[in-house]
Amino acid sequence: MVVQLGLLAVLTAAAAGSGWFAGGYLQDLQPVIKDDTPAGVKPQEKAEAEDGAAPEEAMAPVLVPIDPITINLAEPSEVWLRTELQLLMADATDPVMPLVIHQDLVAYLRTLKLRQIESPSGFQHVKADLLERANIRANGKVKDVLVSTFLFE
Repeated sequence: MVVQLGLLAVLTAAAAGSGWFAGGYLQDLQPVIKDDTPAGVKPQEKAEAEDGAAPEEAMAPVLVPIDPITINLAEPSEVWLRTELQLLMADATDPVMPLVIHQDLVAYLRTLKLRQIESPSGFQHVKADLLERANIRANGKVKDVLVSTFLFE
């Protein structure tokens, strides 16, 4: 019993020490945010003051809805999937790009099997795959794929 209590005390001290060390290390990694903007000045006004002009709206991310996708899964083929997606893009200069991405996402979703999505992290993996495929087609201009609807029937 004394040996077990001694081991418990040693392990507790080791855990506390490693937690203290990790906390200090992670705190050193946080970026220091230094904002010398006077109180009451909006970020846009600060950008205008630095550049002498208003920032371009093309630099702001744009939410681009794509057409709903309704497909049957690869396995079991009697299960249908309907999803509505939106793309958060760096810019929307190319009107054809969402159509190309839509077709690629349809092709990908048709290869899905129900067991890939049934796992707890399956949806997250599918969402990451959708983002990766969209970025391949858009040359890295897609910042995120937002899922509005993901229904199985």
